[in-house]
Amino acid sequence: MKQHSKFNFFDERLFSSSGKRAIHLIYGSLERFLGREGKTTIVSDGKILLLDDNKDLLLIVQIILKGQGYDTVQAGCIEEAVQKIRIHRPSLILMDVFIKDEDGRELCSRLKKSNETNWIKIILMSGIESDNSSLYTIGADDFMQKPFDYDDLLQKVHRQMIGVEA
Repeated sequence: MKQHSKFNFFDERLFSSSGKRAIHLIYGSLERFLGREGKTTIVSDGKILLLDDNKDLLLIVQIILKGQGYDTVQAGCIEEAVQKIRIHRPSLILMDVFIKDEDGRELCSRLKKSNETNWIKIILMSGIESDNSSLYTIGADDFMQKPFDYDDLLQKVHRQMIGVEA
């Protein structure tokens, strides 16, 4: 990757081709975001669980959110996510709709039906374009179409984390 800005802190050799494309998209958004007047950093006590089978995307989103002061935990499959939900009790889950051969919509529905986890905010993400209105009927609090813009990610996360912050 050519160094085209002072924000070039990724080593291209660590990422797949889809990860490299995502990094290039993030760079533009990051430069726009950091170039704005009155930049703010959000700090929250609530944890955010990132659930996706794309390790490159998990790393990029984790870097972005940690840079804003959020505490994040990663999971690459639903089984791992369920364990981390029990251990870390996240306030928010950013979850892919399709995780390997598993369905994130089913996990979302289970979490929202359980008294132990129905308070957790869930943002579902998908790279497949379809009618996503049904995602709200299973309990999703928001939806993001992949690839997503850096600013959109932060706005949606902040909107869900309001009230969680200390």
